[in-house]
Amino acid sequence: MKNRMMRKKIVIDRADRLFQMPQSPGDFYPKEIKTLVPKNRSTIDLGRPVWGKNRDLEGKSPEFLTESASEENRGSEPQKAASTESLEALRQSIADWAGSELEARVDPAKEVFVGSGVRNLLTLAAMAFLDPGDIALYPNPGYPIYRQVCTIFGAEPIGYALTAKRSFKPRMKQFTERVGKAAKTFFLNNPHNPSGAGLDADEMDEILWMAARDNTLILNDAAYYSYSTSDNTTLFRSPGGRKVGLEFYSISLLTAEPANPLGFALGSKDLIAGLKAASEVFRTRPQENWTKHAAALLAEYPGKSLKASSSRIRETWPEALRFCEELGLEPVNSSREFPYLFARIPSRASSRSFAASILRKYGLISLPGIAFGDMGEGYIRLTSTVGPLHYQEATARLKERGLRTG
Repeated sequence: MKNRMMRKKIVIDRADRLFQMPQSPGDFYPKEIKTLVPKNRSTIDLGRPVWGKNRDLEGKSPEFLTESASEENRGSEPQKAASTESLEALRQSIADWAGSELEARVDPAKEVFVGSGVRNLLTLAAMAFLDPGDIALYPNPGYPIYRQVCTIFGAEPIGYALTAKRSFKPRMKQFTERVGKAAKTFFLNNPHNPSGAGLDADEMDEILWMAARDNTLILNDAAYYSYSTSDNTTLFRSPGGRKVGLEFYSISLLTAEPANPLGFALGSKDLIAGLKAASEVFRTRPQENWTKHAAALLAEYPGKSLKASSSRIRETWPEALRFCEELGLEPVNSSREFPYLFARIPSRASSRSFAASILRKYGLISLPGIAFGDMGEGYIRLTSTVGPLHYQEATARLKERGLRTG
C-alpha cells in the first residue's frame, strides 16, 4: 500500500463550553508587568493572598500545591493512595471538628466526603445533581467557579445580585420570584468572597426554609469559615441545614496551610452518596501523606498557622484602611477579620483601567472587581494577608509620587 502524504492539517474545533467559560481571577492579574512598570520601579503586590509560609494559594491547581509542598509533609517515601484506615481516621477528625466548631453531630461514614479542594468538590456536586438546562442561581459578584461548573454540565447559571446597599447578602425575594422557584440549585458563598459578608442564624434559617419549600438544593462554599465573625453561621450549624444542602471546606484555607490540597463536604447521607457516585467516574483517591497531614491539622485546629494568619490580617487592616483613604477608595466590608478588602473605586473608570493605572503609576498590584462578575465592576479587591508593611510602603509611595489615578 502506497504511503500517502497528508496535504492538509486537520482542524478540530474546541467544544463551545470552553468559550462560554468565565475567566478565573488569576487571569485578571497583570501578565507582562515589565512592560507596564518602569525598570527602576519595584512592584508591591496587594492583590494576591499570602498564606502560611508566604505562598500564594488562589488560582493554583492541586498539582501545583503538591509540587510546592514542604519537604516535611512529602517525606522521602513515594506517594501512594490513602489507606482505608487513614481515610476513616480523617473522616472521624472532620466529624470531631464539626462537633466542636459547628456544634453539629456528624456521622463520619455517611455525612462526610473527602476529596480535593472546594473547586473540585463543587465540580462533583454539579456532576451529581445538575442536568442540562437546570437553572442554578449563583452570587454576583462571586467567585467564577459556580458559573464554570454550570457551564461544564450544561446547566443554566443565573446570577443573583449582591450589593453594598444590602451588605452583599442575598435578598429573600430572589427565592420567591419565578426564576427562584424554578431553580434546582442555589450556590451560596458564606462568608462571601470578595466582600466578607456573612449570614446570621435568622438569615440562614430563612434561606433554608425557602429552599425546602421550593425543593432547591443549597451548595454552600464555606471556604473562608475560619475568617468569619462570631455572629456568622453556617449551613450545617443551622437546624435542618443538612437536609437541603451540602457545605464545602478547604483544608488549606481552613487552617492557613496551603500545602494541603484536600477538602471535604458535609451533608445528608443521600447528598453525600451523590458525591461518592460522581467521584467514581474519576476513581481518584487522596494520597496517604495528605490524608494524615489533614487529620493532624484538624486535630490541632485552629493551629499556629491560622493564628498567625489571623493576627497578620488584624494588624494589616488599619494600614490598609489608611492606604484606601489616601487613594480615595471606599472599603465596603463589614468585617475586619476577612483576608480581603473589597473597595469602591473613586472614579467612573472601569476596574481594570483603575488597576492598570495604579500599577503603571505606583507599581501597585490589585485585582479588578470585574473578575467576580459584572456586579463587581466599580470595585477592586485587595488582600489583608500580606502584612502592614506592604500597605505602609504603598501609602508612602502614593505620597512621594503625588496621587494621580486619572
